[in-house]
Amino acid sequence: MSFAEKIVVPKFKEIRKEANVSLKELAQKVGVVSTSTLSRWERGEEGLPVEIFEKLLTSMNISYNEIITSEVDIKQVIVKIEFAYQENDINELKNYHCVYLINISNRVMNSQK
Repeated sequence: MSFAEKIVVPKFKEIRKEANVSLKELAQKVGVVSTSTLSRWERGEEGLPVEIFEKLLTSMNISYNEIITSEVDIKQVIVKIEFAYQENDINELKNYHCVYLINISNRVMNSQK
């Protein structure tokens, strides 16, 4: 499980449970994944493509910003990016890049409101 998923998955699961939405209901709303796929994702056994994750967020009316800013300080992300760069871990760099850009984008958008 990537750094981004370690942060996002538990928070998403918490929000889903608080909303009393079952995995079956969520899978039906999204229409592109099975209940078992979502369950494996929530347990950290399988990844989900970004496009599907975006559909999950949309179906639950959750912003990525709600998940990421409540759990991550941007400094933590920068430290992880630096470490992945030193280790030449391209996949983790891609994940961190997405987290960082989305976080910055959301902060800019929120500051303009």
